[in-house]
This record gives sequence, C-alpha cells and structure tokens, in this order.
Amino acid sequence: MGEIGAWLLLSSRAVGHNTAARRIPAADLADRFHILQEERCTMSQIPGPNPAMASAIGSKATTALICSIACWFLCCPLLSIAGLVFAMQAEKMIQQNNVGQEHAGKASIAKIVSIVHLALSALGALIQIGMLAIGGFTQPG
Repeated sequence: MGEIGAWLLLSSRAVGHNTAARRIPAADLADRFHILQEERCTMSQIPGPNPAMASAIGSKATTALICSIACWFLCCPLLSIAGLVFAMQAEKMIQQNNVGQEHAGKASIAKIVSIVHLALSALGALIQIGMLAIGGFTQPG
C-alpha cells in the first residue's frame, strides 16, 4: 500500500534557483515536522463531512424524486416503488453518516409522492376489480 505524500512548492530562496515543486513522502514529512506515529492518521480517520458520501446521497435523493414524479406521467407503479426504495436508501445514508442533510427534503418529498401514487394505484386496481366483478356477474337483458 502506497503512502500519502504532499507536494511542496519551494520558493527560489529554498532551492537556490527557479521555483520548483516536488513530492515528499509522508514518512519524510513526519520526520521533518516531528510528527509521532500515534499522531498520524489515514484519510478515513480525518474528521469532518465526506464529500463523496454527500454526493452519493444527493444522487440517490434526486433519482428518487425523478422516479416519483415520472410515475405520475407514465402511470407506472414500478417507478413509484423504485422512487420509494431510493428515497429510503438516501434517508438511511443520511442517518448513518450524518452527512447530506440538505438532501433530506428531496428524499422525504420523493417518499411521500411515491406512497401517495402507490396508494392511488392500489385504489384504482381495486375499483377496476370491483367493476369487473359487478359487470361479470350480471346478465344483459
């Protein structure tokens, strides 16, 4: 596994001629700045929000909202199920990682829209089944 290093921009005074940049390995940096092994940390240990996770949450929330809105125009309950799944995944990621709270609104709206569409689709299916049952058992004339 490679070590993380740093690029240092050295001024012309430091190198004696033109300004230059060079990569210094992490071990040399630690030795140069007297950083103890216990004080070193990897990228996963660095505190603060993870921008990649926030981007993934935003992507899931946006996908959920698109599926939830598209299901109304395409009359497709499968899209509302997909929207509901993506919205629940986004909400779960927000709770687990404590990142991406700005996307919680999109995920909640997508979840509500999907649930309403599923409920109305189920109601419409029941009405159609009822109408078929009534019409199927009556004899004309």
